[in-house]
Amino acid sequence: MPIETVKKVTLIQPNQVTNAKYSFSKIQKNILYHVISELQPRMTKGEVKMEETKITLKLRDIDTNRNYQRVIDECKKMMRKQISYVLNKDNGKSTIVLATTVAAVTHDHGSEEISFILPSYAMPFFCYYGALGFTSYQKVLALSLKSTYSKRFYELCNRWKDKGGFTIPLKELREMLELENKYPKISHFRARVMDPAQKELQEVADVWFEYELSKFKSRSYNRISFKIFQRNAKGEAVRKDPSKATKKEKYSYVVRFLYLTFPAHHSNKAVEITDALMKMKYLDEVYSRFMRLERDLNLGKKNRADIERVTRFILKEDFELE
Repeated sequence: MPIETVKKVTLIQPNQVTNAKYSFSKIQKNILYHVISELQPRMTKGEVKMEETKITLKLRDIDTNRNYQRVIDECKKMMRKQISYVLNKDNGKSTIVLATTVAAVTHDHGSEEISFILPSYAMPFFCYYGALGFTSYQKVLALSLKSTYSKRFYELCNRWKDKGGFTIPLKELREMLELENKYPKISHFRARVMDPAQKELQEVADVWFEYELSKFKSRSYNRISFKIFQRNAKGEAVRKDPSKATKKEKYSYVVRFLYLTFPAHHSNKAVEITDALMKMKYLDEVYSRFMRLERDLNLGKKNRADIERVTRFILKEDFELE
């Protein structure tokens, strides 16, 4: 489906969903897209209401071939899928939550509809974007993609398009796609996963990628770098240059980065610090430094604890901000 023919209905999706480690089939991904669509009014960077939620969908929207038995079979498998995330509490403590994406599925015989019951503990996973931000993408285009890998890379391209690309350890990408033990030969991984997804996105999507494998202190390929392209109004390929970001884009980026250290549901400190940096005319400098830190995080050179420690040090020692 060419991008020109796609009706643009934009969804936002928490980055903890975008980055999650799971392996869903094409139909299961389409179910997830419809669920995310129905949950749009509940997307928040504040407190998420923890309650069991029922979402009813049309069977024909999940599978255009209307193979209803196949949909039911995929739902059974989906109920066995688990998610994990960290739930931060008001007292500053955090809890690791393991939950299923779907608690129950109901379908009346002969009905054209199917209902999904989402457990209460899955709601922060699906709806909270305060700590890591969110990804926005076109719903109809995501649904139209034929490969489950194309769907995942479409989301990742949309997340990182404003930065022009990203680099990630190959091991981490395999874990994200749950391909740790599948396609062990790099040639098979490229032929079965990377190349078909790249080709499909470049042919039909509003964003796509080029990639390069590299060896970092290793004899074998262990990291992968993505260059992300967007299609402009004329249909031409363009790539975002992070160095040419506007003040507004830099401000938004710094706030999102500071959420890693100062979660939004605890306080408004990330915004207050960014306002102070902007007032002191340090926004450009801190934007560049945080970009480098995030690159180190993506490369695996630093972990989340390192980022928080270095961020606090930079703010205190270089900018006199606690």
